[in-house]
Amino acid sequence: MTHLQPATTYMLRVAAINAHGQGPWSEEISVTTHGLPPSPPDPPRLLKSGTRSLLLTLESQSKTGTSNPSPCKPITRYQLEMQEGEARQHFKGVYDGDATTFLVEGLRRCSLYRFRLCASNADGMSHWSDIVAFRTDPDPPSVPKGLRQRGRARPYHVNLYWFPPDDDGGAPINAYRLEILMPRLPPALFRKYTNQQGNSGKKENGSRLRPNSSDLEEIKAAESKGPICWPWVICKSLKPQCFI
Repeated sequence: MTHLQPATTYMLRVAAINAHGQGPWSEEISVTTHGLPPSPPDPPRLLKSGTRSLLLTLESQSKTGTSNPSPCKPITRYQLEMQEGEARQHFKGVYDGDATTFLVEGLRRCSLYRFRLCASNADGMSHWSDIVAFRTDPDPPSVPKGLRQRGRARPYHVNLYWFPPDDDGGAPINAYRLEILMPRLPPALFRKYTNQQGNSGKKENGSRLRPNSSDLEEIKAAESKGPICWPWVICKSLKPQCFI
């Protein structure tokens, strides 16, 4: 018999027929067809990334517009495999269980990992899902080195110099924040300025300073509070010094 439905019970009986007609029916029997393994699941989805871990959800998203119930039995187990690095190495198993979220730990910072997922029920294992890739977060950079004054101090500016940190945290340094402590910071002196990074250090050119009206309002409110520590944002530069 063909064209039956999976995981379905059928009642069967048989009777003999000759030229005179049909004989009596046999006793009925019950036959149940075998069920289907699950369909390939959706790829894992990222819930949260860290510097050494990735939190994944393994549960497929609900699909709208599908009113017909699936003939498959409920999923009882998920298997998650991971491939590490840019080079296409073999996948290795990292999880096998019935939970729908899993925290992959012991990873390297700012590194790419690929994942695939399969699901199992009482009737077998699905095909693997599509492959999806996620990257761990970088660490904050370490401390910049050698902050010092360079040359003579001028009446209205000083020349500062520093070197990049030994450890960039796994991602390129794209900005520096220099803080200055002053008894008062007149609005006319407040500036946010941009700069670019060099091979040996950083420089900020005073000719590129630009005032910011919203920051000036904050400065006015802060002046009455005595000494303040205010951030100065410096972006990448090709030169090794910073004028203030």
